[in-house]
Amino acid sequence: MAIVVLIALSPVYDSITSNVAARIAFQVVSGCVWAIGAVTGIVLFLGMLGYLLFLDQSSWKLLWLIVFLFISCCGSSIYFFKVYKRQGLPQLDLGSGQSG
Repeated sequence: MAIVVLIALSPVYDSITSNVAARIAFQVVSGCVWAIGAVTGIVLFLGMLGYLLFLDQSSWKLLWLIVFLFISCCGSSIYFFKVYKRQGLPQLDLGSGQSG
């Protein structure tokens, strides 16, 4: 999504909008990117909020809840990398490499 914003803010966007077909193609592609990003952001937010409320072992729950409420999707992304990656992913045991 950041790439779409950077393109829209750059001088490249002016050359894209000069051609009608290119402008429509850019709008369709960027609309799809934003729609997928919005859905994944909501899923990430709800998943991390559920993990925070029901499974988190840390004593910082209130602080993380405040972060979630004020910066929503960015807060849940930060929570994923700071807390969930250390607590939740090792419980899944994805890196064992044993099959069968």
